[in-house]
Amino acid sequence: MKKSCQITKILNNKTGAVSACPFCESPNTQAFFSLLMPTILSACSQDEVAQAKIFPFEASLCLNCGLGFNSKPLPEETLQNIYKNYRYVRPHKGIGCSKYDAMLQCIYRNTSKENHLVEIGSSDGYLIDALVSSGYKNIEGIEPSKEYLQATNHKLIRNEFFKTETSFKQPVDTFFLMHVMEHFHSPRDIISVMKQNLSPSGKIIFEVPNFSGFHHQHLLFFNPIFVSHFARVMGLVVLEMEATGSVLRVTLQKQNNTKSVETEPMKNPEELKNLLQQANTTAQRYQQINEDLKTFLLSSLNKKVFWWGTGSTSIIALSNIDNNILQKTQIVVIDGDPERKGLSLPFANLQNLSIHAPSDVIKTMRKNDALVIASSFSEEILKKLKASCDLPEQIFIINL
Repeated sequence: MKKSCQITKILNNKTGAVSACPFCESPNTQAFFSLLMPTILSACSQDEVAQAKIFPFEASLCLNCGLGFNSKPLPEETLQNIYKNYRYVRPHKGIGCSKYDAMLQCIYRNTSKENHLVEIGSSDGYLIDALVSSGYKNIEGIEPSKEYLQATNHKLIRNEFFKTETSFKQPVDTFFLMHVMEHFHSPRDIISVMKQNLSPSGKIIFEVPNFSGFHHQHLLFFNPIFVSHFARVMGLVVLEMEATGSVLRVTLQKQNNTKSVETEPMKNPEELKNLLQQANTTAQRYQQINEDLKTFLLSSLNKKVFWWGTGSTSIIALSNIDNNILQKTQIVVIDGDPERKGLSLPFANLQNLSIHAPSDVIKTMRKNDALVIASSFSEEILKKLKASCDLPEQIFIINL
């Protein structure tokens, strides 16, 4: 079970790059997307700004099984440090709550309140608190960062990483993961550990970016074609699979009479051809967003630019704009999380990127200013702004 994981680590240590697929280990892979990116992809302190480094990022596609993967991953120690100190979006504070609605409905459909449920990657415990409030009685979570302390039911969450040796006192009826599967080195290893701990007809529910979310912390890039192939190889049945824009939500079920099979190539070459085309289209979309943002900022050099968003979407976008353009732009950074006020974005060569609370600055917003909303929750943010101020006529929305 550990073979592919060991291969990944050897390649990381010797070359800094991974050329073999982390699922089927095929060398038949093709890079389709690359850019420079900071190691810190969230609001941070001045000390962290000084420590932030820029590393190349590269996404590749396996032409044997259809999995997308990070082919230039950061050193493991750097990744572990990022996860332990990451500042997550906190739905408990009313930020991005709508993102969780579909996942909750999927869990309700596929589980009962008496089932033993385990969440891997609980963040601030929003889903666990919601399920407990709905009457679920046998639930626990695993979260390596200190974010779990934000949960009302934080005593149900184990502050640790999910590992090969992770065990539970009783069989698990359902594992659920909200944007966590993409952070593991090996899809085979993580699913194998879950299968070992599942009850005879147990389920695995996960939501991941739909062949998107290209940044350092994401090591795997899932798509419906690969998931169907992957489930069959792993001896699982796909009960539900829903692809809605940038999100892929999947429910898998274990069956006692279904065993894993040897990894084999996908049988339909046309599917892989279409997937590679999708990969190239995705890369072109990122490049187009970058060009459009550059044009927008150049047209706003004589204006005040209110920039809402201090997470990965914002930082990836800013990382790929020429410094001379950013240095000439009057940027006012805003974030709805009050704990981010006074922090900065991780760009040591840019000044005046201290983060403001909305209540401190949006009243100064004028129609002849410019507004950038760089967030997965752009619709929520825009709705709040419309209710509280006069929006600028020039608005640019980024949703990677």
